[in-house]
Amino acid sequence: MGSDTPNDDVVETQVNAPESAPKKKAATAPKKKTVKKAATKKAAKKSATKKAAKKSAPKKATRKDDKGEGTKKRKARLFPAVAFEQAKKLGEAIVKFAPGEVKVRRLTILDKLDLTETSKHAQNLITNSGQYGITRGGYTAEWLNLTNEGQAACSPDEPKSERVRAAFTLAIEGIAPFKTLYDEYAGKRLPAHEFIFDFLDTSTDFELEEDKSECVDLFITNVKDLGLLRTIGGAGTLITLDHLLDEYVKDDGGESPLMLDPSTPPARLPATPKGNGAVDWETACFYVTPIGKPGSVERKHSDLFKTSIVEPAVKELGLKVYRADEVETAGMITSSIIEFLRRSKLVIADLSMRNPNVYYEIALRHACRLPIVQIRREGEEIPFDINQLNTITIDNTDLYTFVPQIETFQSQVTTLARAALQDPSGVSNPVTTFYPQFFD
Repeated sequence: MGSDTPNDDVVETQVNAPESAPKKKAATAPKKKTVKKAATKKAAKKSATKKAAKKSAPKKATRKDDKGEGTKKRKARLFPAVAFEQAKKLGEAIVKFAPGEVKVRRLTILDKLDLTETSKHAQNLITNSGQYGITRGGYTAEWLNLTNEGQAACSPDEPKSERVRAAFTLAIEGIAPFKTLYDEYAGKRLPAHEFIFDFLDTSTDFELEEDKSECVDLFITNVKDLGLLRTIGGAGTLITLDHLLDEYVKDDGGESPLMLDPSTPPARLPATPKGNGAVDWETACFYVTPIGKPGSVERKHSDLFKTSIVEPAVKELGLKVYRADEVETAGMITSSIIEFLRRSKLVIADLSMRNPNVYYEIALRHACRLPIVQIRREGEEIPFDINQLNTITIDNTDLYTFVPQIETFQSQVTTLARAALQDPSGVSNPVTTFYPQFFD
């Protein structure tokens, strides 16, 4: 009996030993598997967290959209930024300095124009000339080519009818929105701007949006410069090119036709209060003009041009007009005038009546090398020193032709003012042209 007990223990041990090993092994295996699954779940959770964070994180602002809304595709511009007469200056320079040549080195012609290749004015001049088809070659090209139409439009040796035909091809037919407007209104009276905007919105596929006003202003300026706008029956009428060319055939000298738009005169704006302490110079437009005493011819002329043309024209650009008699402060009025000439965003100078004060103030503005637009009434001669600058001629000799043309004059002023403000570094005047060392 006593000897059986040990034997039983041995047997039990021997029997249990083989079972304990598998149990231990079986217990270990699931733990490893559990750890592995846990690690996998943890990695998956971490990855999912990263993805979620990446997905929910705001996108970085792009160069074109700094508000974090993503890149906005910039729409291609459908028309040049300046009037054809301004863009034509490059072609005219090629014809003048390289007669008979249609291919010139870019740097050479820019040097003739006293422009540096890196200046914004030079780049804009080449770009706009190319958009009109006057020249080919961008502002980084080594060579610029004068096109056949560009040569015909810019050469003084061409018959006037051929110059006008070529200019029409470039300034109107070659620019899709301008051609559409011409096709619609040729031979008709032009409506007020708002109706032209409606036509562009509803009858064309052009996506002009906020550019409609600029587009119409440029179109009106171009057709006016070409001689296609006439006052017929007291209203601005867009005559056809054939009509105009027939006149040039009959009389090679042609005539300088007048203008646009049968709209009512704009309402008079409130007078600008005296005192310039609160002037916002970024929106200030100083009107340099003969003023005279109240009731004088000079005062009536200045009031008429200011309220009917100048103020409405620059209002579109967000500018407010000031005149010398409206900016009087304590002390010498001359100091106020000089401050306005030096600090105003834009100056519009009226050359009518050959007023010496006006010429003095123009000279000061030229010395400041800042944007200026010149206007004059029909029949006024322009002194030699400033007759090479673009000057808008306003015919107010007859009330019945003046009123229908008011919006045309406004568009011309707006066009030149917009171009001057867009490229202030490209300001050109006798000082910058003939003696640039003045600014050294």
